[in-house]
Amino acid sequence: MTPWTVTNSSELEAAFRSVADGGRIELAPGTYDYTELTGRTFVDGVTITSAVADDRAVFTDRLLLKDVGGVTIAALEVEAAALAPGRNYPRLTVRDSADVTIADVSIAGHIASADEGQDPFSARTKRLDPIAGFGQDIGLTLRNSTDVTLTGLELSDLRMGIGLSDADDISIRNVDIHHVREGINMHDVRGVLIEDNQFRNFTPWSSGSKKNIDHPDMIQFYGANSTFGVHDLTIRNNVFHQDADDLQTQTIFGRRNTGPDPDIALTNFAIIGNTIINGHLHGISIYDVDGVRIIDNVLLPKPDLDDIPSQVNRPAIVTVRSSDIEISGNTLLPFSKLRDMKIDYSTDVTVADDNIILSYTPGDPLFWRTVLEQVEAGTWDHGGADRDDTALDIGPDVRPGDVSDDVSDDGAGGRDAGDGSDQGADDGAGGVSDDGTDHGTGGGSDDPAAVIKAAQDAGWRVKTATPADDILRSGDGPTVLVGGSENDWLSARGQDTIMFGGADGDGFVFDFRNTDNAVRHVVTDLDWDAGDYLRILTPDGGHFVRSPDKLAALVDRGWLSAAAHDDGTGTRLHVTGRPDQQIDLGVAPDLLDWIG
Repeated sequence: MTPWTVTNSSELEAAFRSVADGGRIELAPGTYDYTELTGRTFVDGVTITSAVADDRAVFTDRLLLKDVGGVTIAALEVEAAALAPGRNYPRLTVRDSADVTIADVSIAGHIASADEGQDPFSARTKRLDPIAGFGQDIGLTLRNSTDVTLTGLELSDLRMGIGLSDADDISIRNVDIHHVREGINMHDVRGVLIEDNQFRNFTPWSSGSKKNIDHPDMIQFYGANSTFGVHDLTIRNNVFHQDADDLQTQTIFGRRNTGPDPDIALTNFAIIGNTIINGHLHGISIYDVDGVRIIDNVLLPKPDLDDIPSQVNRPAIVTVRSSDIEISGNTLLPFSKLRDMKIDYSTDVTVADDNIILSYTPGDPLFWRTVLEQVEAGTWDHGGADRDDTALDIGPDVRPGDVSDDVSDDGAGGRDAGDGSDQGADDGAGGVSDDGTDHGTGGGSDDPAAVIKAAQDAGWRVKTATPADDILRSGDGPTVLVGGSENDWLSARGQDTIMFGGADGDGFVFDFRNTDNAVRHVVTDLDWDAGDYLRILTPDGGHFVRSPDKLAALVDRGWLSAAAHDDGTGTRLHVTGRPDQQIDLGVAPDLLDWIG
């Protein structure tokens, strides 16, 4: 069956109305605005996907699926181009539908600029207002739908990642939720599986007033406004991770609250084999649930906390007004001097004797920092998530990889432009000049050993990826980030940084949102063809860049400024209006001198 090919939202809607059962609709490269796909059910299924694998179709507003069945949405991007028109605006919605799969899709919200949003530090700013520097959108919502699979998604720059209501038989697997204010919220659901995902680097908003802040949860369930409650919820083998520089969040939290029916029930929860590294007491806090299994989880404080973190900052296990509870095989610090966990023993609770209670004492084998190091190295074998299973398969993968002894600059070509023309010769892995020309890397020294030695001699810190930790971030001072042989996530903020991605697709992230520092970041081996991409966050918005053409478009629109290196190879970018906030794509001629 010949696939339909469409080039805009109107053509897509028309094709969906006409495509035969078992058919396929392919979206040409380009942007697609508000789109509604409604009123069709397919026995053999229909797939809607990008026509060109490495030049995906991008939805810039909202994609709505309503009253559909047997539909798969795959290999697309949703990247909000403007501020949401309402306070609770989802960028992708599945409503009144069944048998739907959303796979390999990235959803990025719009970060309000200073002109668009309210002052984040004003006492008058409210949580649902557009707030300068923060996400306002909801990534994806499921309403009144059943048998929905979400797999291989990436959600970022949002107020909330995923919202579930009146939904049955939902699977959420291999999803990466990061740089959002809240993760997954749910009520009125049955049969929800949340497995093999990463929740990391949440960015909750706080005005500085205790009354005027987000109340962020990585996963939250509740009974307020419910008609039947939450039942058969499994949260298994996920990694929840806030870094030292991140604000703390609640990790897994929920309760019945008050609703239209005081007898609303929450039943049959399994929270098994998760790793939680956070800075809030509510690590696993379960209220009002009948039937709870909390087994083989690891709960640890963030590494920037004191050796004896305050009670409100160390993740705990809490059960209140719940019954039929089993707690076993977990690893955590004690809740207080008097009890290991906050358990309501007036209910039916079994706490096994195999829970591991950690120590505050350096040198103790169970000192919590020692265990944290083992967890992050993948050598802790007493519960927690299996990092190999939580590796992500989304766009350019973010997957644990072996450390490479040879991080080489292999070069990379250009890629097809959005109009299908072949723009960008195979000149290497460089960026774009002011006219959009694709340049190679080169200049200076691209020998990792020479650069690393020069950096170490100058007092720089060097961080290297391991199979258990492929997410590298700049430190408190100048830092060299060395990726492994597979897919890595290298992130820079506030300090000079040099990045070697290594083989396969890597993500290079630059956060200029909350820094006044003059900084320079260098990507030595950007390789578009291998799936490398850039994530650039500025006070005026955030952008995924997966090709030289997208980078050239950002320059043309005035988001970034660019100029070729002095030797004509590689490109230096800077945030428009901030020439002191720089990104070098390729090795500049002055690299070694600059390091010193």
